[in-house]
Amino acid sequence: MRPAPVTADDSELIQGVRQYRTTLQKQADLAGREGVAVSLLSGPVRFDYIFDAKTYEFLGERVVVVGHLPPYPKGVVSRWTAQLRITVVDRAGQLP
Repeated sequence: MRPAPVTADDSELIQGVRQYRTTLQKQADLAGREGVAVSLLSGPVRFDYIFDAKTYEFLGERVVVVGHLPPYPKGVVSRWTAQLRITVVDRAGQLP
């Protein structure tokens, strides 16, 4: 079973955490894959966690300055990632 799609009103479901919100526009990860983003506002910074709209697979994240945070101007993207693969190994420190 898959969970129901996230809507703009679902921020009310995360009790006690009002700073979560969903974006209604498409967002893309650093690799250019489009999805839907769940955003967390933390002071002058917005963290966008981007998921595939159909499979809910985590695609990546984007961090945007949305308020006063010297020396960064408002609107600058301070981090942008894409998760391209996941691997499992038998022990810590082992490379795939």
